[in-house]
Amino acid sequence: MEQFSVHRTLGRRRQAAPFLVIVQSERLAGLATRVVIPLIPGYAGEFDADLAPVLEIEGLPLRLAPWQIFTIPVGALGPAVGSLATDTDSAMIIRAIDALISQD
Repeated sequence: MEQFSVHRTLGRRRQAAPFLVIVQSERLAGLATRVVIPLIPGYAGEFDADLAPVLEIEGLPLRLAPWQIFTIPVGALGPAVGSLATDTDSAMIIRAIDALISQD
């Protein structure tokens, strides 16, 4: 379970957020939980692009929702379906986390 790997959401949250992306550093790989951000359906005009970039998973355009960041037990993660570890995708995720916590 590497940083920026994308997992299918299990259970009742799946319709609202079909996928979760792990944002936790590999330095914390020994923990029994992972810090994740949901990927949600959304439209272009609804969100600031830096805070909620559009990322494509399984051909679906989904918005990163960093304001919904949470931890989840490793055993509760669904199957991995892809990765957002490319330089472009990971930079957008890091920028979104920065926008979430910046003091503008």
